[in-house]
Amino acid sequence: MALFLGLDLGQSKDYTALAVIELVPPPPVQVIEGLYTVTYKPSKEPPALHVRHLERFPLGTRYPVIVQEVGNRLHALTNVNVGRPTLIVDKTGVGAPVVDMFEAAKLEPVAITITSGGEPNWSHGSLNVPKRDLVSIVQTTLQTQRLRFAEALEGVTLLTQELLNFQYKLTANANDIYGAWRENTHDDMVLAVALAVWYADKMYHPPWTKEDLMALSRGVKV
Repeated sequence: MALFLGLDLGQSKDYTALAVIELVPPPPVQVIEGLYTVTYKPSKEPPALHVRHLERFPLGTRYPVIVQEVGNRLHALTNVNVGRPTLIVDKTGVGAPVVDMFEAAKLEPVAITITSGGEPNWSHGSLNVPKRDLVSIVQTTLQTQRLRFAEALEGVTLLTQELLNFQYKLTANANDIYGAWRENTHDDMVLAVALAVWYADKMYHPPWTKEDLMALSRGVKV
């Protein structure tokens, strides 16, 4: 079981939101070889991404409290999980000093800075990811039913409303325009989910492997 925690850090008028995503690989494919020989091979189907937890912190929650609370969630999940969950934190805006707080607390965050365009790359200790990549991964995983969440999940009503409010447009000159992204309506739940889903998907699928991400950290384009 692989867990990924996406954390969208809000500013004074924005909520901070946390999403826990479980990456669920498909079952192996049964292959019958001869009368009595059955083998299993890895499936080529993409993994499912299950939303296991959604949380929105009250407005005005101080960042040290958020660091402590997220650390508590991370440690609790580590106790029941094989392997340490991965924490992905939004470094855009006020995120840089808060990411330092997570590092000081030894929570080993993966920092993502959201950019307006270009290609994903590594710079100044964080991954730079275009908004369009985060938007598209949520759209495609929902449309293909890879991204799933239970109706009874706490916070799913807020997430559903944000998804309905969220709009993506492509102008004639190929500039990306995003509605409801740090604008008139809250989008913290969507962003928290997008951060976790994007990273989980890239960790699982080629050409983005763990080695690729390490290559990015050395400035090598993949």
